[in-house]
Amino acid sequence: MKLYSSFNQSKLKTVKSHGQKIEEMFWDQAKRTVTVVKIKRVGKTSETTEWGFAVLHSYNSMFICHYSIKYENFTISKEESITDFEPGFLDCPKAYLDMATETNPEWREFVRSYCQAKKLKSSEIRNGDFVFLERQLDRNDFYEPVSVLQKTDEGWFAVNTSSSGRQFVSIGFNEILTHCPSKVSLETLDPINPDSYGPNFKEAGSILYATKGDRSRLIGRKMTKTEILCDLAVSVKGANFYLPGQSPFC
Repeated sequence: MKLYSSFNQSKLKTVKSHGQKIEEMFWDQAKRTVTVVKIKRVGKTSETTEWGFAVLHSYNSMFICHYSIKYENFTISKEESITDFEPGFLDCPKAYLDMATETNPEWREFVRSYCQAKKLKSSEIRNGDFVFLERQLDRNDFYEPVSVLQKTDEGWFAVNTSSSGRQFVSIGFNEILTHCPSKVSLETLDPINPDSYGPNFKEAGSILYATKGDRSRLIGRKMTKTEILCDLAVSVKGANFYLPGQSPFC
């Protein structure tokens, strides 16, 4: 559910006035009485462009909405309608999630992951390091959405699952953070035998993951040839061999 309205910019200078506008819009357009319980402006680029989140109470229930102001246009998006088209869509205060009924579980998971990802510093990532993106990165010039980036002296490269390998991507660290990144080391990932790959497994730079919608889930890394041989040797060593006529099933 989304609500739209025009307004006089001079009358909405404070966050309190934003809350009053939200209450008015719900009554005028949805004939629903709501009360703003919490509201926070989380972004502002000018006097005419800002956005935030609010927790509303109505009919014994609480729900979250995102609001944005651009010039003289006021837009409200209820939680189930929040997408990455809304400015600052991941900046919802984490405490708000505990106050309201959940109606968009995927968005909430991204919000929680983003809160954790913001602890990552660009200085922690060195040349050659891999970063795994929980929220896939998609660009018009990409062969497919990307879940793995690699930092080099030349900049960031998207690691593809296809044979094309890497592709340079012009991206800043702040944008990377909105894709819920985590620094990964191949040495610490669980080795996975190719024989046990699931049908939805993807491999990028030996990193294994699975996707569902926009979300990526880190699984581990591809076993090296040496590890596969060792794994096979262990399986053979543990097998029981019988001479003809000695098998317990004969």
